[in-house]
Amino acid sequence: MYENISTMRKNKVFCLIFTLICITNAWSQEWRFGVTAGYENTGAAWFQEGVKKELRNISGFNAGPVVAYDFIDYFSLQSGLYFAMNGFETSSHSILWNKYDVVTSEKTTLYYLQLPIFAMGKLPIGQVNLLLEAGPILSYGVASHTSTQIRVGNQTETYNSSDAFNESLYPFNCSIHLGAGAEISGARLIVGYNFGVFDIGRDTKNNNDMKTSGFVVSAAYLF
Repeated sequence: MYENISTMRKNKVFCLIFTLICITNAWSQEWRFGVTAGYENTGAAWFQEGVKKELRNISGFNAGPVVAYDFIDYFSLQSGLYFAMNGFETSSHSILWNKYDVVTSEKTTLYYLQLPIFAMGKLPIGQVNLLLEAGPILSYGVASHTSTQIRVGNQTETYNSSDAFNESLYPFNCSIHLGAGAEISGARLIVGYNFGVFDIGRDTKNNNDMKTSGFVVSAAYLF
């Protein structure tokens, strides 16, 4: 009797160990972790009473950890936490007293923490996976820098500010990302575009509508 009980206990222990091994293997196959870094070329479209005005693009970057959950070989969800830099610049020219040229140049650099939530489709071709991804990027501004240069004739003055998110822009931003690329042995290269869908401009008196958008190239490695 005691031998039967001992045998049953051993069988239960072996079953438990086997179950844990299976769960561990399944976990390691479904979850993937890695890092990413990319180049951004972002600008802004400014609509004033329905008239579109362009703010020129500036170069930026994004970088951070990524996590992916593979449901099947052909579909996964990907997220992460990025630190990103982007922004825009503008310039204008006028004449003062019909005599002096006045040139104003302004460059605004924005720093964000970003939460991407992408759905990704995969098409295996030999050792290469072709990728197509889409989803929102939720961003929150943590810092900014605006440099304004005013030249009147031969005299130039420069003003700097770090209050863009308090004075003229909302810190929250949201864009829709579309991208395509390839993966080989965990190494990924993605080319995409971010379409701004949230009005970040605080100026509502003049019926302004300001959205950011831009081109992005990113490289990642997932384990």
